[in-house]
Amino acid sequence: MNGALYKFKVNASIVIVISALFETIFFFSLENLFASLVLLLGWFLLITITLTKHNLKYYPVSFMMLIGMAIFHYLLPLPLTLLELKPVTFNMRVPLLTFSHHLLFVLVIVLTHKIYTKTSNRKNIFRK
Repeated sequence: MNGALYKFKVNASIVIVISALFETIFFFSLENLFASLVLLLGWFLLITITLTKHNLKYYPVSFMMLIGMAIFHYLLPLPLTLLELKPVTFNMRVPLLTFSHHLLFVLVIVLTHKIYTKTSNRKNIFRK
């Protein structure tokens, strides 16, 4: 259980949780709190359901797509906006609606991937 994927997920989770706490402390508002919670929920949904060794072994292309989406949509926004000393909702006109749609997006992606992995056979270009 101490593989590279596990270490990445643990260390990245620590970064996003600490960033969400700082975001909430330094830029407290309902919009920022909601945005932080949506980003945390999206991250933890993706790493627990889709970013697994099983998916890496049997579905490498979708795994790489999902890990890229998880990093750029859920992991990086909080720490990078904190480095800029701006809230994650900076310059958003309707942040609650934006992050509500973001939450629906991650739920659909996770559900779609779960259906795909349950209904497809396990053959891929690496394991024939």
